Amino acid sequence: NKGNITGSSSFSGTSNPGGVGGIVGWKSQGDISNTYNTGSISRGGYGTGGIVGYISAPYICNISNSYNIGTVYIAAMYHTSGYFLGGIIGYDGYGSSFSRCVNLGSVYYSATGGYYTTNVGEIIGGGGYLVRNCYYGNLGHTYGVRGSSGGTTLNCSTVSVDQFKTESFLSTLGWN
Repeated sequence: NKGNITGSSSFSGTSNPGGVGGIVGWKSQGDISNTYNTGSISRGGYGTGGIVGYISAPYICNISNSYNIGTVYIAAMYHTSGYFLGGIIGYDGYGSSFSRCVNLGSVYYSATGGYYTTNVGEIIGGGGYLVRNCYYGNLGHTYGVRGSSGGTTLNCSTVSVDQFKTESFLSTLGWN
């Protein structure tokens, strides 16, 4: 896992009871760019994501030029507020934006016992103001870009692993 994280975070590490992420568990402010996660995440919090688990309101954290190829999985148990699971970001509590991100990792959950709600998206599980120019693998799931409604989604679509590796696709994203 590698990348640039600017600003500050209320929790330094990759997990927090509320957020679990491949790069950051709980983020309170600042931007994240040029990051990637190759590891699998098999334990979840309220927000679980391939790059960031949870972005705390009222802060904005813009994520760009980042990708995840690790599996993101949670076993959802009783939780009255529900869970948010995403290939890039689990949950954004305010109004962040996400651009030029790619998720090629499998995103899924299993549910056991009691009342639960799980919002699963290939890019973002819940919240988020703007998701644009983001791509996700066509892994046979029925999930879309977002796990819950709201915000704006522009120019997002599926991409294969072979396409992701081509110079033409990477230049479309503005990546070297």
